[in-house]
Amino acid sequence: NFLLCLNMCYEHVLIAINKSYQVCTYISNYLNTRITNEITNQLAENELTNLLDINKSCLLMSCELSQKSITQLLSLKKDVIIRLSIEKIKILWEKSISFINEIEKYQNKSSYILRQSLYTQTKSFLDFLHDSYKTKLVNTLDNERWVQCDVSIDRQININKLVNGKLFINNNNDEKINYMDSHINSQSTNSLTSLD
Repeated sequence: NFLLCLNMCYEHVLIAINKSYQVCTYISNYLNTRITNEITNQLAENELTNLLDINKSCLLMSCELSQKSITQLLSLKKDVIIRLSIEKIKILWEKSISFINEIEKYQNKSSYILRQSLYTQTKSFLDFLHDSYKTKLVNTLDNERWVQCDVSIDRQININKLVNGKLFINNNNDEKINYMDSHINSQSTNSLTSLD
């Protein structure tokens, strides 16, 4: 439901900004033709130039207001967003990026506020997802029954590397020899045990 409402907000805000852009373009075209065709007085030309600037600033302000409104909506619904599924987060991203691209076309600059908000929401989602998966993993490991079993030296070396975060570093035969020398006296075969 939240995604449908957000999508509706995006559509209606874009419709309003598009109408604002059309009005702004009409006023700009009218004032530009007045400046080039009819104005001979410098004071009148300055006034029309000021009107052009005000006209453009109104469009930019409406774009910024829409960004701030959507950003506030995303911030208020942070708890809902972090509990969405990955597929729905992908849809949220696609719709939001599409909206951002449209807004950036109208204002000719980056929508930093909305991009930052989207980044923050996605980071919160990933943190929540990571924590929930980690909790599930810990619960699963706590409920498993661990039994010692004999493993080969090569497998134990790879497990040790995995635990130490060195699994993807190039293998050296020296490590294997050092491991064998250090453990050959203590036990003939290694045992795989659960890790804390």
